[in-house]
Amino acid sequence: MFEKSAHQPARTKILVHFATTAGTPVEGEMQLPQGMSFASFMNADQPFIEVETGDGEHRLIARNSITEAREIMREPLQASDPYAVLRLQKGASLSEVKDAWKKRLRACHPDRIAALDLDQEIVYAAQRATQKINMAYDDIIAAMRARRKVAAVQPKRQPEPDTTGFSAYF
Repeated sequence: MFEKSAHQPARTKILVHFATTAGTPVEGEMQLPQGMSFASFMNADQPFIEVETGDGEHRLIARNSITEAREIMREPLQASDPYAVLRLQKGASLSEVKDAWKKRLRACHPDRIAALDLDQEIVYAAQRATQKINMAYDDIIAAMRARRKVAAVQPKRQPEPDTTGFSAYF
């Protein structure tokens, strides 16, 4: 009955801050259609705006209840090389990947940044960096597992039989 379209338009994630008539501030991520400005989106005809808060809750905010709207940060458009994110050379060993992952997480973990009582924008940037680091680690580990699985499935090559009739031991 309800079918999703095969074509999903590209979207850009942004971090936003809204103040509402109830006096409740709302901060979180929202998705804009690719190429649309935040101002154009705010002036569109849709009565509600969906926002994902920092704790993962999806909230619908009535457009007519918003008294202030501010774009805080826009997600970069291009995907990153997982080895570059972890600051590794391609072909690094499993232990090198794990060590680099732990080192990068220690450097920018959002809980450590939040404990410094810095601005919310910096904490959000640390959250995004942590997600990027974890995704890079997951991508590298998945590729390693896939290579190992392929290597295990491929049969070992047997030497070609000698068809000349001469033995290799003479």
